[in-house]
Amino acid sequence: MENARQKTIIIFISLKGLGKSLLSDLLAESLRPTRTVRVFHEDETFMPVKDEDDRGKVFEYFSKLTDTIEDCPEEVVILDRFQERMDDIELFHPLEKRLLSHRTFLILLTIPENEIETRLRETKEFRGDGWKLNYDGADFPEEARKDAVIQKKYFDLFLPNTLIKNILVIDTLERKWNEYVAEIKNSVFSPQGEK
Repeated sequence: MENARQKTIIIFISLKGLGKSLLSDLLAESLRPTRTVRVFHEDETFMPVKDEDDRGKVFEYFSKLTDTIEDCPEEVVILDRFQERMDDIELFHPLEKRLLSHRTFLILLTIPENEIETRLRETKEFRGDGWKLNYDGADFPEEARKDAVIQKKYFDLFLPNTLIKNILVIDTLERKWNEYVAEIKNSVFSPQGEK
């Protein structure tokens, strides 16, 4: 028998500007007629410890966030990012194990490497001065090169080493947001969706 308090947890990860926040909100909106949903945006998940070097403090932060997720009364929890420190992923396996006591899914949003710079420019234009391109002064081409390396690490380091095996990869080049929402719902909520 399934745990009565078991949730569905959906974690979005990606480079900046690929639609994590947008898809989190669109997915939540599409689920709310039939399910209770809580969305944690990156200001509540990843950003508070983005530049923290102390691994213990980072683990403690995500442990408390995991407590909060587990204490949520909602049936579905959507995370706009979670732990993404690819060189330390084994450190976070205990937290992943806790999340895996629920129905947990990982959605990796991608874009072809040769389109990263274009998407960075478009995102900055769309979001205006309130959106930071980066945090160390790089220009668009340099930031795109850095992001290409990060995206490759998602495939080479993060996906092979995460304990979460219900993984959906979506190429967001064409911005078919409603189609992506339908694909996620089918993968997560259809009877054959969970591995």
